[in-house]
Amino acid sequence: MDLIAILLIMCLGSFCIFLFIVKNMDYPYGGSDHAYHFKLIKFIKQNKHYFVSNFNVFNQHLVVCPQLYHWICSFFSDEFLLRKANWIGYTLMGLMILSFNGFIYLCAFYLDLELNFLEILLANLLFITLPIAYVIWNAKFMGLSARAFGLLLVYGYLFSLYFYLLFGGVELFVVILLLVFCCLLGSQFAYQFVLFSSIFIAILSSSYEILLLIPLSVIVLFIFNYSYALRFFSTQFHHKRNYAKFMIKDCHFKARFSIWRDFVYDFWVKKDKNYLLNNPVFEVLIGAFAACLVLVGYWWVGDSSEKEIWIMYILLSSSFFAFLVTSLRVARFLGEPQRYIEFGIPFASLLCVLLFPLWVNLLLIVGNILVLLWYIRNSQFHRQLPEHIKIREELITYLQNNFNKEYSHLLSNDHEIARHFYITSYEPHMPNYCKFYKNREDFLSNYYQGDYHRISPQYLLNEMKLCQRGTLILYTNLLKFYSEDALIPNLGDTQLIYLTNIGKFKIFRFQPQSHL
Repeated sequence: MDLIAILLIMCLGSFCIFLFIVKNMDYPYGGSDHAYHFKLIKFIKQNKHYFVSNFNVFNQHLVVCPQLYHWICSFFSDEFLLRKANWIGYTLMGLMILSFNGFIYLCAFYLDLELNFLEILLANLLFITLPIAYVIWNAKFMGLSARAFGLLLVYGYLFSLYFYLLFGGVELFVVILLLVFCCLLGSQFAYQFVLFSSIFIAILSSSYEILLLIPLSVIVLFIFNYSYALRFFSTQFHHKRNYAKFMIKDCHFKARFSIWRDFVYDFWVKKDKNYLLNNPVFEVLIGAFAACLVLVGYWWVGDSSEKEIWIMYILLSSSFFAFLVTSLRVARFLGEPQRYIEFGIPFASLLCVLLFPLWVNLLLIVGNILVLLWYIRNSQFHRQLPEHIKIREELITYLQNNFNKEYSHLLSNDHEIARHFYITSYEPHMPNYCKFYKNREDFLSNYYQGDYHRISPQYLLNEMKLCQRGTLILYTNLLKFYSEDALIPNLGDTQLIYLTNIGKFKIFRFQPQSHL
């Protein structure tokens, strides 16, 4: 059978397997990130499908998000984005499968790495069943999410880089630069990986011109849109600074002091199975065991003199390098380190087939399936409870049905709830974490008890005075939050009008005090 026909069959089969896995994972639709992305897409639509560099005073923080993904989504209807956005993620996954098989074809066409039918089948099965791609916190397939888009862009970057490291050429370098530029425009997650991987790959391959990719892409962005680039990098700087100096110490480090200290101290003190399984190292060992095995096994069964295999190994290793760097306390503000392992999945899948015997690959596929079954069975572990989701939907429905433009400014002491209202007609107000704060006290004055998921009474009072009229939602779980009693003594001329309770949420309208 013709190689192209085989690869097309593999693409179709892999996509069907992917849809089957996703359906059984039963991901919840949407979330606060979904609402956030929808809001940014709306701004781009209102800007006649151009990137937005100037937002209104209540949405200044939105400029921190790269906008290429949102620009593409701005050509879809609001109804599709609100109800069927999962299909954007599914389509991106289909394109990843297509690019992976396209890479196999190019390796067969230009190199002596032609695989037989069984090897192509095994590579596709390893690629599509690696469990870490489906963990619930990944959010790639839960409504609007730029993560799958970033993953696709990086696959293009790494596949192009593979052939550049073999053959060189100015044309290929320009293609890679274009893809890096798209990563800059499309995904913080992707661009951070390009930053780490380019350093690692340049050193191991002695191709130091790769180090030019990051500065050149930044220069191109300033040429492309100076005002957008200036605002984007300014907010990026303040966001990273605030996260590193103020946010992570009071939230993430309290939950897990150090990913690596766990192994010598915290595991033995806490003796908590869930705490252990949520350590990123264990998440990678369980969810990407095939990648871990070939990372170590290469040194026993591989041969670094085979340049085609060696470069694949370098590219796989770059994902583990990014994981290692971001797992250190000093770089934890850059996000979950285990996410970076996904970038190496195509090379892990091919290396397993090229280096290991059939029986090892079959065992790895069976292992992937067993872990996926375990994920499916325990998929609620990382989610909000169904009753919480139901109450949130009732809350949104009630306020939408009773929308009054005069009271469209929306405040809440629950940061996540406020974000969910980005998909509604309301104008949620939240602290701007992407501007300059002079010190920790200045930043944390916006948050309750140092937790950036909980907005402080002082912030709410300030915004109520600024807006004059609006809607207030208070989550009154007094173990973590607070009731209206924390606001009333300092309301001044502002009047609170109670509307209703939904679960533990109290809903008010606020307006200036009536004077008779």
